[in-house]
Amino acid sequence: MRPWTEAAGLPGPGDSPIRHVVVIYQENHSFDNVLGYQCAQWTKQRQQGQTPAHQPCDGFDPSQPIRGLTDPATGGPVYAHRATDVVENAGHSTEAQAQALANDWLGISDCAPDEGEHCLNYFTPDQIPSFAALAQQYAVSDRTFYASAVPSFGAHLEFAAATLDGFTGDNPRKGPGTANEGWGCSSTRIAPWRPTPQSPIEYVRACIPDERGALYGGGTTPVPYVPTYMTRMDAAGVSYRIYGQGHSPTTPPDQAIDYCDYFTECLTTTAQRESDVNIGSFLTDVSANSLPQFSVLLPFQARTDVSQHNGTSMLSGDDYINRIVSAIAGSPTLWPHTVIFVTYDDCGCQYDHQNALASLLGHGLRAPMLIISPWVKPGSTDSTIAVGIGSVLAFTEHTFGVRPLTSLDGSAYDYVDSFDFTSGGRAPRPHLPRLHGIPLAEQLQLTAEAPRVDADGT
Repeated sequence: MRPWTEAAGLPGPGDSPIRHVVVIYQENHSFDNVLGYQCAQWTKQRQQGQTPAHQPCDGFDPSQPIRGLTDPATGGPVYAHRATDVVENAGHSTEAQAQALANDWLGISDCAPDEGEHCLNYFTPDQIPSFAALAQQYAVSDRTFYASAVPSFGAHLEFAAATLDGFTGDNPRKGPGTANEGWGCSSTRIAPWRPTPQSPIEYVRACIPDERGALYGGGTTPVPYVPTYMTRMDAAGVSYRIYGQGHSPTTPPDQAIDYCDYFTECLTTTAQRESDVNIGSFLTDVSANSLPQFSVLLPFQARTDVSQHNGTSMLSGDDYINRIVSAIAGSPTLWPHTVIFVTYDDCGCQYDHQNALASLLGHGLRAPMLIISPWVKPGSTDSTIAVGIGSVLAFTEHTFGVRPLTSLDGSAYDYVDSFDFTSGGRAPRPHLPRLHGIPLAEQLQLTAEAPRVDADGT
């Protein structure tokens, strides 16, 4: 376990050229779903004696049948299919993710052969051109696993506090009375919780009390207080901002994935609450060179839904990633001192061929992870086992001298092998394709369906 005061290879506070960490936190994809095909192509090029544009990484070949699966109707093999731009819907509750880890893909909701096998699909680079270009030019981690096999509520809870705090991770549901919008303290939604993994599940308010045990809005809870990275960064004097739904001076955030709303402390502490701003202000802050040291982008409240969640346009989200990275790379003040992590909150739950390894490690499936910075080794693959957001927090903590929250971030690998801090930051600015608009017919379809985070996590 790395002591939090030692970066074990990363330059520490005062020595690091990194002044800004930006996390582009997208929705609902596995590693193979967005990177598996591209990694397999690089590996094939190496095997054929060619020099690939990027180090080979652990992908999968869709021309080969998926191991361990048999079509119940024909008895024949099962293959993954090329995805549609509108992300296919598949179950991703904790139950569905347990099925994925056990290789019971066809048992997941919407994944049976007669339901379209919506969890068995992959994107090719031409479908996500900006993501693919960034993957080729910078670092890919092919051994980053979701810390837990949970949907969005649990994933965002772990992002903020590096723990589920007794919650199973399943998304909250309506409780007594009329539920307000959102999932957290300002709603009346309840979520499954237990004090120990062996205890029976009970449903409690989806809200973490403050250090005194008080709940936002009143009431009591058996859930214990836990600090968040905001608590730790306040103590260390490190600036941060959540770019998501934001809030008005008198109204708390009510978007489901806005994790400030999960914590009484965030809602009642002025500095924390005011750090939760609308995502529309991010590019303004970039232009003004006023980014905080730690930024998290939650894309659901962008003008159009660019989260890449099930039921939304993958290409629209790809253009959004392009705009964010291009803005930072175009700033001569920010680019030399910034690391951008592009990752996702849960599997969605799309196929990944390393599900057995994930199960053995006790984590969720592999998560897509791109690491972008002039200090990253260009075209590199980092195959050291990492625990998703725990490793991102570990990098941030080691860089800025922030105390860890739990063993999840305290002992996590910090992606040190992806960097070369002796290079002088010579990695080039990214070369990204022009932005691509989605077809009008698809825009009309998405507008009519108005996809949102599902309350049941599927």
